[in-house]
Amino acid sequence: PLSAGASRPAAAAAGCAGADRSFVTFILEPLYKLTSAVVGEHPKTIERLLGDDFGIHLKSSAYSQDVKPLLKEVCSKVFGSATGIIDMLVQHVPSSKEATAAKVARLYTGPQDPNSPLIQFMAGCSRTGPLVLHVAKLFPKNDASGFDAYGRIFSGTLRPGDEVRVLGEGFTPDDDEDSGD
Repeated sequence: PLSAGASRPAAAAAGCAGADRSFVTFILEPLYKLTSAVVGEHPKTIERLLGDDFGIHLKSSAYSQDVKPLLKEVCSKVFGSATGIIDMLVQHVPSSKEATAAKVARLYTGPQDPNSPLIQFMAGCSRTGPLVLHVAKLFPKNDASGFDAYGRIFSGTLRPGDEVRVLGEGFTPDDDEDSGD
């Protein structure tokens, strides 16, 4: 039993000791097995492995290809096309336009008045509104002269080479200490 405020270490939460994770068993190990066979085995060994373990048969001319095209063909036969992943993304991940209103409500710390023009610009992903960009990560330049930013534009337009002022979480219009060019 755990006392109040105590937590289990991550290793204890993993389940049975010595048991492999499902990702390792069903994804990584077959991928390693395929890759190592294609890269380093004789074509007859590859053919036997694909037939016995994966139920896949390639044309005999495919085994005479260089390693890279052969590996690409083998992986496409084993894993199929990416349409399943694409279909899942389309079905479960909302478009930027649909998800922006919720992101604005969650990330924007200013006044949340729905009649505010700024909120309307951000929620509607307006190109004509003032530039509002949520910076997810700042990358310092090699010469320490500034930063490159990775972020999501909520409203306005930003073009390559444009310079913006980054406002930190503690920024207020009265005191611009928590901001940078």
